[in-house]
Amino acid sequence: MGGASELENFSTESVVQNDESTDDLHAVFLSKISELNANQQEILRLRYQHDMSYKEISGVTGHSVSNVGVIVHEAMRKLKKMLNADNMSLQQKATQHE
Repeated sequence: MGGASELENFSTESVVQNDESTDDLHAVFLSKISELNANQQEILRLRYQHDMSYKEISGVTGHSVSNVGVIVHEAMRKLKKMLNADNMSLQQKATQHE
């Protein structure tokens, strides 16, 4: 199955490029999170940066467990919508310049 040749074709340049694009995506994601309301930002931070369960977040914030779930769902839906809108905008600009 050509394991050695796959390793030979592997370059550190591709890893660096991958890291740069990951950094770019991370920056875009963080900028979009800042567009959410403070409550959504806090709950997403607790959920994904501090790896807290909905129950733990509930204890910290005072929201019910089910409300925490709703807030996470709504925040993620908004992020997805914002990212899709940005992507569509970039695609439109690209086709205008062709």
